[in-house]
Amino acid sequence: MSRGRRASWGLLAAVLGLSVACAPEEPGSAEPIVMFHTQNTDDGSVAFSVTTPPPATIRSVLPACEGCQAFLYHSADSTANIVVVGALSNGPIVRLQMANGEPAPWYGVTLRFVARRDYRPRTIYGYGLSVE
Repeated sequence: MSRGRRASWGLLAAVLGLSVACAPEEPGSAEPIVMFHTQNTDDGSVAFSVTTPPPATIRSVLPACEGCQAFLYHSADSTANIVVVGALSNGPIVRLQMANGEPAPWYGVTLRFVARRDYRPRTIYGYGLSVE
């Protein structure tokens, strides 16, 4: 990916944002799953943030979709910035691994950016994320 595209991601991430707070559907799951809600069949990347209440901290992420890669950057102890790339579709995209092995009581999810597989950005309206 070119430096210009990375800069575009950063700019779009700063400008765009759709926030949702969710509680996991199955309390006790130490690896909550982030679900991606889309009607498109050619999405190639998504960037989002997940916030947890202290002291809960996301230690790492694992891709939950076939052939996808997931990347994690912490901007604060309670905020994880995540990028998932690959052939994305409606359904699970990433598993959150918690530092203490316990699920958080709630998760705040902010959708930052979505792009097609050819890296052309899309509007984030009509997309959604949830934590289960």
